Amino acid sequence: MCQALSRLLRVAGYDVRTYLSAESFLDDPFHTRANFVVTDIQLRGMSGLDLQQRLRQENPALPIALITAHDEAKTRAQAITSGCITYLRKPFPASALLDAIRSTIGQPA
Repeated sequence: MCQALSRLLRVAGYDVRTYLSAESFLDDPFHTRANFVVTDIQLRGMSGLDLQQRLRQENPALPIALITAHDEAKTRAQAITSGCITYLRKPFPASALLDAIRSTIGQPA
């Protein structure tokens, strides 16, 4: 999924960096310069929801898209309450993610 989303966003013209875990993303000094984050809710180690909460503390305005294959009402409510830009259930149309990104940060330069 990560590779497919990376390809999709690169083809759409966005500069993309991928990480194997939330921890590896947070360990990269670049993470403070990200202008949009797409993360799965279920990750090894820190969950996508935990990552979202951590990023909200650092940068409340950072747009975050959460994706999941395990849609649960409680998780969905937590994600939305925590301020995710979009919550997508797999499988989802590519246009849903692209529309969320474009409406938030615009077209790539």
